[in-house]
Parts: sequence; C-alpha cells; structure tokens
Amino acid sequence: MQTSEDAKYHRTAMARKSESLGLKTARKIGCLINAEGDDAVVLDYGCGRGDDVRILATEGYDATGYDPNLPMGAPYGLMRDAPVGKGTYDLVLLTFVLNVIEEFSIRQLILHDAFEYVRPGGTLLVTVRHDGDAKPTPAWTRKRDGWVTSTGTFQRFFKKGEVPFLLEGLFGRKAIVAPIDKNVTCVTKFHEVE
Repeated sequence: MQTSEDAKYHRTAMARKSESLGLKTARKIGCLINAEGDDAVVLDYGCGRGDDVRILATEGYDATGYDPNLPMGAPYGLMRDAPVGKGTYDLVLLTFVLNVIEEFSIRQLILHDAFEYVRPGGTLLVTVRHDGDAKPTPAWTRKRDGWVTSTGTFQRFFKKGEVPFLLEGLFGRKAIVAPIDKNVTCVTKFHEVE
C-alpha cells in the first residue's frame, strides 16, 4: 500500500465486535459459497485488525488476512507479507481500503493486486464510503481528492457509480453494485476463453 510518512493507516483500522459491511454483504449475496457449493476460501486484503478473518475462522472458513502496514498485520497474527497463491481465492474482500489511500495510482495498483488473488469464478468485493457518508468538520482539511481528518488520517469519499466505473475500466468486465448496500461493489473473475 501507500508508504507516505503522513499516512496514519493504523488509526483507520477500527476494532469491531461484529463483521464489517463487506462481510455482511458477502454473506447476504451468497459469496461465502463457491461455484462448487463448498465454503469459500477468503482473503481479506487490507484486513486491519483482522476481525473479519477471526469471525470467518471461528465459523470454519479458510480465511486469510493481509495488511502490509504496521501495526496491523504482523502483531495480530495475520500476514504482513503478500499472501501466496494468486488466483486461488473464491472471495477477496477489500473493505474501506480505497478510502484511506491518497494516490489514485496506488488505488489502481491495489485493485489490480487484489484482483489477481481471485480465482476464475470468484469475486472481488469492494466496499467504500460514499460522499453522502462524509461529515467533514472544521478541523478537516482538503488534500488531493479527499480530506485529512482531525486524527491525521486521509479519507476519500466516492461518488455514486464511481467505483463500478473504475472497476469496469480496469478489468473490462461488468461491476455490480450489491443490491443491499450502495457502498459495496462486486466484480467477478470469469473463466478466460482461449
């Protein structure tokens, strides 16, 4: 992810007692069952404190968490180094990661990298906060296409339709906004035709 010294990623990872919006949506739209009818193999890309990974593991799922930023991945028993097995995950969760990345080009790299871990027939499920969710205070300052909050973290809020448009442009395939929440967009990796 981004290496900017002023990015305070560890402050953006919230400790949760329940599953994230991304995981709730994956559950509701059936992404936790793969094409063969088995439990999905899941990668939480940018897992923060790893709460979704722990929830899935306690339910018996093969779930992996990856977060390259300290103090996230390593101290929580999750992977800090990139996971092995590109093209082997039924579901890759990318939950609120794009919101905290300042550079557009880095957001694109993250999307490409996360999508490489999705196996044919699997799904990349991207969750972002939208501009309707933004509640800037006088302590927030504008920076690039987002805000620096009073805690020093960067927050980027997306316009409606922006993430599906971005995903479709990057991957050349239809991105679907999850029917239960406007903040979640899915893109499926289809089997390649030779």
